[in-house]
Parts: sequence; C-alpha cells; structure tokens
Amino acid sequence: MHLALAKGNSRFGTSISMEVPGEGLVGMTRGFMYAGSSRVIAGLWDADDLVTTELLGNFYKAMEQDKMAPAAALRYAQIQMWKQSR
Repeated sequence: MHLALAKGNSRFGTSISMEVPGEGLVGMTRGFMYAGSSRVIAGLWDADDLVTTELLGNFYKAMEQDKMAPAAALRYAQIQMWKQSR
C-alpha cells in the first residue's frame, strides 16, 4: 500500500512540522518511522503538484512494474524529471 499526504491547501507540504530544542527538525516522518514504516519519502520544501505527481508516478511505476528497489526507483524517477528539464 502507498500513501501520499498533502497539506490542506492544493500544494504538497513539507515533512517538517516543528523544531524541538536538542532534537532538530521533527515531523510526520518520525511518526511514520515509530509506527513501523520501513521507509519514508519526504520533502523539505513545497513542490508544484503537477511535478510532484509526475515524479511519484515515475517512482511507483519503476517499483511496481519494473520491480526496482526503492532507492533505484527514486533515482530513476529523478533522472526522468531531469531529462525533461522543465
């Protein structure tokens, strides 16, 4: 199962929710890891919805259809975006 989360507005939000003294930046990523997720992909900045949708589409296609490992699939999706050079 795959889960994509967005802020209440129409743009994907960042994974950072607050800074805790002595802990650094914490947010939803830590919550998912504590809950047992084996891996989390999270952004540190706002991104355009269409670009994010395309990147994640390429990522999931590479993992599910091409049977790539998650790290290889992410790299593949990044290269596909770079080749399009918007």
